[in-house]
Amino acid sequence: MKVSARQQDGSVVSAPRDGSRIRVTCAGPAHGGEMVARYDGRVIFVSGALPGEDVTIEITENKKSFSRGHVIDIHAAHPKRGEHVCPAAAAGAGCCSWDSAAVSLQREMKAQIVEDLLHRLGAVQDIPWRGKVSALSDNDTLTATQWRVRQRLSITSGGDVGVRAAHSHEVIPQHCSQVVPLLFGSPDQWGIADDVAALAGTNSELVLAADSYGERHIIALTHNEDRHRASRRARVTSRRARIQQVHHRQVLGGSGIARERVLGREWYLPAESFWQAHHDAATTYATLVRDCADLDTGEVAWDLYGGCGVFAHALSLATPYPGPIVSVDVAGPAVAAGKAAFCSDGPDVSIVESAVGRWLQGNIAPQYQAPATVVLDPPRAGAGRDVISAIAVHAPRTVLHFGCDAAAFARDIKLWKDNGYTLAALQIFDGFPNTPHMECFALLRRLL
Repeated sequence: MKVSARQQDGSVVSAPRDGSRIRVTCAGPAHGGEMVARYDGRVIFVSGALPGEDVTIEITENKKSFSRGHVIDIHAAHPKRGEHVCPAAAAGAGCCSWDSAAVSLQREMKAQIVEDLLHRLGAVQDIPWRGKVSALSDNDTLTATQWRVRQRLSITSGGDVGVRAAHSHEVIPQHCSQVVPLLFGSPDQWGIADDVAALAGTNSELVLAADSYGERHIIALTHNEDRHRASRRARVTSRRARIQQVHHRQVLGGSGIARERVLGREWYLPAESFWQAHHDAATTYATLVRDCADLDTGEVAWDLYGGCGVFAHALSLATPYPGPIVSVDVAGPAVAAGKAAFCSDGPDVSIVESAVGRWLQGNIAPQYQAPATVVLDPPRAGAGRDVISAIAVHAPRTVLHFGCDAAAFARDIKLWKDNGYTLAALQIFDGFPNTPHMECFALLRRLL
């Protein structure tokens, strides 16, 4: 479809052509972090801008109903715009796309995005929340750096190490400001330069982890196949399990086994296994589960997509005399770590290795039927219709639903509503500062 567009010189053309430059005023944020603008009635998603800014952009993509562009020049900046704080983002990496915005503005934009998505995709009119995005720490200093305790770095064919450029496989060999100081540095500083050089061109990546006890782990993973050829949904649904085939694992620093502690219990798991990225996230979310779980003595609870069972542990603390708790996850190493954490003492917690959908469709053991509370923390693509409908058949009175993608989260909320649940409380956490991503939490109650 061709759309009339007026360029800066006043001429009329049948598009904003790829590479053409136009001047627009941006409105509010869209899911994904771009700003929404209109040009001769056409919607344009603008990267590198902030709300209300008057900018010149270069068109990078045209679709039937919208275009995309990136900022070339800022004529009127938002008052809360500053300089880049992330060297990698300043060089074009996709890690910290909002790092030039003040943290207070970032949280305002995240609140706007969530509210819009819940209205449009979640069919929620009256949102039960205070309208503000929460910090993950009580000691909120409004800083947005040095929070990440897990990082994956790509290795180029030339042996450079870094994060990837936005929407590209290009590697930016610059430091990302998200990581905690323990993970600052380079292969030379870590004493692994020769190891990294040997991995150049082998489809390898480095995984850096800082665990709860201050040990740094560096793991090199070499994959059998090109991970980037998988479909987007396959990539986001398999991310925690790292289902992509790993041909070789090499420990380059630390023990390779991260020791993590949450609410008084410890886990030992491979450093490359899924763990919450923000250093305060695991404890904050587990505390929320403990405090919101609606459990009486002896009642059953489920922890779905449970990883190593952190939320299962939180559920066991919700009442002095918990009933059977089952945690289900597809990731074998995480499940093994969970079984080890609960094997010798404590509550009746079982850790099951299975895809959640398959487990729900299978023969659920009698002691785990009719849960009073279900916690689920699905991957970025969301839980989806089949999983939510299968849970609803068991009629838990309380559901605690987490989501790291606001659009998928909103769609899941709509599915819960369709299955007889109402959104009783909502909380949004700034779990990924300097990015447009956030962690969403919903407390849902079954309608009688």
